[in-house]
Amino acid sequence: MVYIKEKKANLLFVIIVLLVAGFMLYSLERNTQRQMELYKQNILQEAIAHFDNMIMTRSWNALYGGVFVKPTNGLKPNPYLKNNSIKDEHGNLLVKINPAWMT
Repeated sequence: MVYIKEKKANLLFVIIVLLVAGFMLYSLERNTQRQMELYKQNILQEAIAHFDNMIMTRSWNALYGGVFVKPTNGLKPNPYLKNNSIKDEHGNLLVKINPAWMT
């Protein structure tokens, strides 16, 4: 009789352990899915912010009709632009960067 009670207790213990383990695995999977959704939302928000920043930069450049910069790394004046380069008061060459080229 004691053997049967011990066997039932062991079986009950195993069932409880399996239920707890199953609940923990389910909870872990659910949290992982939530975390992935948060990552996706964060990436989308960063992409939207980056795109908006590019649009604002392009608009800023267009507002001034292009900007002039010191050429570096072999930057040459765009042959398709009028007034594509100027010289500053020190005689340094400045190259015009239009909105499309900037972005």
